[in-house]
Amino acid sequence: MVATDDGLLLTARDGQADRFTELARDLIENAGEDFAAFPTVDGRHGYDRVFLIPLQ
Repeated sequence: MVATDDGLLLTARDGQADRFTELARDLIENAGEDFAAFPTVDGRHGYDRVFLIPLQ
């Protein structure tokens, strides 16, 4: 996890691609009034990064 001026960048750890994809999907599905989630795909079947931006 890397904190930026605009939000948080979450990155998958080596060997944890499937677990990270589950986390990313959960964040995407539950983003609402508190934050927005912007994922990047890993080129295969999941996600390798998610940038979270607080909305409030």
